[in-house]
Amino acid sequence: MNSSLKDRLYLVILDFIGTQLAYWVVVFYKYGSRTLFNPIDILPSLVSSLFWVILFTLFGLYDKPNWETSKLDEFINIFKAIVLGILIIFFAILTDMTKTTLYVYGGLTIIVVFILRILYRILVFYLHRNGIALRNSIIIGLTEEGFKLEKVLNSKKHLGYNVIGFVAAKEDYSTEHEKKNILGTVEDLPDIVRKNRIQQVLIAYPSKEHDFILKIMGYCATFPVEFKVILDFFDIISGHKSIQVYGAPLIKLFPEPFNLLQRAAKRILDIIIPWTLVVCSAPLCLLVMIAIKLDSEGGILYRQIRVGKHGKLFTLYKFRSMYKDAEKYTGPIWAKKNDPRVTKLGRILRRTRIDEIPQFINVIRGDMSLVGPRPERPHFVKMLRKRFPLYMKRLNIKPGLTGWAQVKHKYDTSLDDVKEKLKYDLFYIENFTLLFDIKIIARTIWVALTAHGAH
Repeated sequence: MNSSLKDRLYLVILDFIGTQLAYWVVVFYKYGSRTLFNPIDILPSLVSSLFWVILFTLFGLYDKPNWETSKLDEFINIFKAIVLGILIIFFAILTDMTKTTLYVYGGLTIIVVFILRILYRILVFYLHRNGIALRNSIIIGLTEEGFKLEKVLNSKKHLGYNVIGFVAAKEDYSTEHEKKNILGTVEDLPDIVRKNRIQQVLIAYPSKEHDFILKIMGYCATFPVEFKVILDFFDIISGHKSIQVYGAPLIKLFPEPFNLLQRAAKRILDIIIPWTLVVCSAPLCLLVMIAIKLDSEGGILYRQIRVGKHGKLFTLYKFRSMYKDAEKYTGPIWAKKNDPRVTKLGRILRRTRIDEIPQFINVIRGDMSLVGPRPERPHFVKMLRKRFPLYMKRLNIKPGLTGWAQVKHKYDTSLDDVKEKLKYDLFYIENFTLLFDIKIIARTIWVALTAHGAH
């Protein structure tokens, strides 16, 4: 678990504790000590805290560590979330609370939650000043802006950046920079990130340097790092949101696409739906296994190494739809129309998506999600990341059993197909909602039942 996610998890725990404290203080205020921690009230207290955590998530209070935002912005978001929550409780939930009790409950919740978050902020800053829990960082670019950024971060240790050194582009290196701690060039980034456990990559070039920035991200794409680039004049006038680091404005590139609530909701669906479908499809799976053994020589299941989130490798399972040792002499190649490697039964299994059923195991294990970009083999990922730098953005989320690209486009048979499907994958990442996931699942079921449409 990366440090940013840990910080947000700590905030969830603190908010849960804070809302519990507020709840029990109000119970004592209304009923006295005789009902304090009454078993009858324990379940409502837990439900109330869960309600507040969900509401805080919707208001973006867990989108990033709270010490990366201003205290005023944090207070305003807490205030808005709790006011809305009190209105929901008042109008939609049956309760014997009086208006006065609700006002006390709301006000106390605001105060307790905000104080706990301020205390956490103070603790984090104290740890950072003492060199604890710092995020290892590198600055890419031997530029004036990069040198200023290093000076700011080294003088403001409480911000949590531990600048390991600089990474040079070949064209900006000169002997005058020898005094700087230069770790290597951008081509050395994978080794630099791995050896120094880098968490933050700070790019000291204008964000308009698209090709260069994409090249950097391509080198680091298999690592769970955050990318930030120095803001330029164009970004300011075009309204890009930035993170102010004491006068050094930075843009966060490709931030975490799903918030805490969305990730939790996706994971719940990834457990409930696959288990349900595994049970319901058991008779069909038994028939398919028998048919595969009778149709051609080879095993029932096909195992293949695929690339998952942040480049993590995992074993993907399918019902075998190809002849045994189909790629023994060709090596990894894309599927094609009337592919001779596919058995007669395999064509039916692929057209109806039945061959994908064993991947429910991957979804339940957490290697994959129900919906997301399809996982690709390492051989093709290595090739495609060079051709399409944005291809690696797909690795920011878990791969999926199905995806928007799968219901909108056919199997990959060429680089043009990959490019087209990449557009759909990026659209999905940028526009994710649970409703969108449900729509994709519904369309996948329609394709499987009718054996028409995209493959």
